[in-house]
Amino acid sequence: AQLRRITGMLSDLGMASHQPLSPLEDCVRLQEVAVQAVEQAREALETNGIEAVIELPADLPALRGDETKLRRLFELLIKDELVSLPAGSRLAIRGRALPAARGQQEAVLLEVEDNGPGLSPEAVRSVFDPFFTRVDNPQELGISLMACYFIVHHHGGSIEVKSAEGKGTTFLINLPLNPNAQAPALSEQDFVGKALLNNELWERLLAGK
Repeated sequence: AQLRRITGMLSDLGMASHQPLSPLEDCVRLQEVAVQAVEQAREALETNGIEAVIELPADLPALRGDETKLRRLFELLIKDELVSLPAGSRLAIRGRALPAARGQQEAVLLEVEDNGPGLSPEAVRSVFDPFFTRVDNPQELGISLMACYFIVHHHGGSIEVKSAEGKGTTFLINLPLNPNAQAPALSEQDFVGKALLNNELWERLLAGK
C-alpha cells in the first residue's frame, strides 16, 4: 500500500514537473479541456452522487499553455472533490477574463466551487501540503492538490483557496494568457526538487502519517 502511494505521488509530481523550462505553445481553450475532464470522470461523479456543471462563457479567451497539463489540472481537482464531497453535493466550474491592470497581463480567472462541508481556517492554510486531507481518511493524501499547485505555477499563475466550515470550498486559479511573457520567481524544477529532498516529507510518507 505504501509503495502504491509513493508511486502515485511521483507520477503526479512527474506530470507537473515534466520539461518545466519548455515554452508553453499550445493554444488552449479551457472550456474544451474542462468538458473533457468532467466527461472522463462522469461515471465516478454519478456513482458518488455529485453533480458537476461547467459555466465557462463561450467567449472565454484561449491561452498559451500545455494542454495536457491543464487537462490534468482539472482532472486532479475533480479527483480531490470526488474523495472529499458527500453524496448530493454540487461542483461548479466557472471562469471569466481579467483585463491587463497594475502591471499584470491579461489572464483568465477560474473558480472551482463546491457546496461541501468546507474547511476550517487552519485547514485552508495547509491545503497544498501533500499530507493534508479534506476527509478523515489517512489513505487520501493531498498530493492531487500539491500537483495542481505545480501545474499552475508552471503556467505563471496562482491558485488559492477560500472556504468556511459548512459553506463549501472554492479554488481560485489565475492563469495569464501568455505565461511565456513573464518569468516565475522560482523555477518549478527548483520547487519540485525542494519538495522531493524534504526529509520530513518522506519520513511522514513512509510512516503513513
